Amino acid sequence: MEDTTDGATRRGVLRTTVAMAGASLVGTAGLVGQATGDPGCDGERPLASMIPQYGHYAHFPLGPDSWGRRLNPFDGRDGECRWLAKPTGEGGVRCRVENLPEGRNAGFDLHVGPLGNVHEFTLETRTLTTNGGSSATLFVGLYLDVDGDRDFFAWSDGPGTVEPWSGFGADGEGVAFLPADGTVTVDDDTEFQLFHMAGDAAPATLGELKGGEVDGAGGVSVDGTTNAAFYVGVTSGGTGTEEVVVESAAAHTPDSAGSAVPMGRPGDAVADSGSSRNFGRVGEAAEDDINERTAASEMSDCTKAAFDRLANRDDL
Repeated sequence: MEDTTDGATRRGVLRTTVAMAGASLVGTAGLVGQATGDPGCDGERPLASMIPQYGHYAHFPLGPDSWGRRLNPFDGRDGECRWLAKPTGEGGVRCRVENLPEGRNAGFDLHVGPLGNVHEFTLETRTLTTNGGSSATLFVGLYLDVDGDRDFFAWSDGPGTVEPWSGFGADGEGVAFLPADGTVTVDDDTEFQLFHMAGDAAPATLGELKGGEVDGAGGVSVDGTTNAAFYVGVTSGGTGTEEVVVESAAAHTPDSAGSAVPMGRPGDAVADSGSSRNFGRVGEAAEDDINERTAASEMSDCTKAAFDRLANRDDL
């Protein structure tokens, strides 16, 4: 399960970046946000129910030296080691690492569609147990679908429902470490350490990645049209237990007043829940926009969001 394309493994990435960053806040992420909105307009959707539809649970399926993904929650043990990510009774996700090597983590990912559609990504978090400071450390990964194949990285067949990680493939990743101490926001100023990107890519902000200032491996363009996902996990310090609850997660559009972007698999159209200002992967037809404006005053926000998503899909 080593990625030999650049002489690094994801296990090594997890180990060395934690040692460099510790529990500090990387970048200038703010601390504002709100709970996740339901793309289907059925009210708020619990985070735990979003993961199987828009992402995966990620864990170490073959012991603490492996990495994999699955659609189901997990609670793994190996001697005194334990790692879990599973729903709470309130619909959040509890993440725990116990006596794992430094840098290992347990968590989940959520696919958010084109990177340029994400103005902010917010998390509601709280620390249950930590060995140092006042809060545990979140490992926040930014997955980048550089090759445009509608998935992230390379995976192989594994035991049961698990797909073990087998390398970056042609894709890239950014990593930031944020404290699980309330509402955490990833925005254009948040800086990510980059892996498997072109050359010796220096750290870059979310805004720089959206603006096309950093290429992927092989010089392939990365910009606001690149499909993305966010990974969120609690990070091990090497001994003891680190445990957090992630109560909600939401991506937000550039001009929406706190409204959440409908999350989706890579390649899905993402529409704004307020205006009809082209938040799909391609522009809307003029008649779609006119019809939306005509009916807007009679639509609830939820109905408007559904209408706008359909308008975007009409043009795909």
